[in-house]
Amino acid sequence: MAKKKAKASKDAAPAKGQSDSAAVCILEDFLFLGPAAAASNAAFLTSNAISHVISIGHDPPTRLELRVPDPHNLTGKTDELQYHRLRLVDSASAAPEECIKQAAEILEQCRAQKKRVLVHCSAGISRSPTVIVAYLMRYHGMTLKEALYAVISARSAVSPNPHFIEWLKEEEIRLHGGEGTLDVDRLPAKTADRLALVEPAKSAPG
Repeated sequence: MAKKKAKASKDAAPAKGQSDSAAVCILEDFLFLGPAAAASNAAFLTSNAISHVISIGHDPPTRLELRVPDPHNLTGKTDELQYHRLRLVDSASAAPEECIKQAAEILEQCRAQKKRVLVHCSAGISRSPTVIVAYLMRYHGMTLKEALYAVISARSAVSPNPHFIEWLKEEEIRLHGGEGTLDVDRLPAKTADRLALVEPAKSAPG
């Protein structure tokens, strides 16, 4: 059941010269998205107090044995870094439901415990963003356009493949009913066009 909407992180604004290898914050103090390289970046993991890494279909280059600070504990307590591997291939034959269900369960457990999570695939472009967009719709009450905007505005390289877009469109209708908010079958190639497609409509001045 969808919960009330959550605001995307203040860190989720697009940055000039943003590197495709960089991980970004999607929901403040909780949810991060990036490529596989971020899951082996000790400086990034410790500085952001990431205690859980969800690997979608692609193992990180190196699994680190780290203890990361607990940002909600003032006594200096640390958490052991935990990796979770979930299977999903980036193809037109892939069925993402089971992977998304498992990832959402892990994310909700971490959110309840106030832990921080990195979700990644190989490049952080298609599979892991698809999982996060579905999670935002299921547990944070976002429409498909709102969830895509939260993710693409934070990480400009994001572009789920057309099969995943079609699945997300069907998922939005299953969750929220109605006709859905996205009327294309594939996202535009240019970042500016992707953002323009999903950007929230500006309300008219009162």
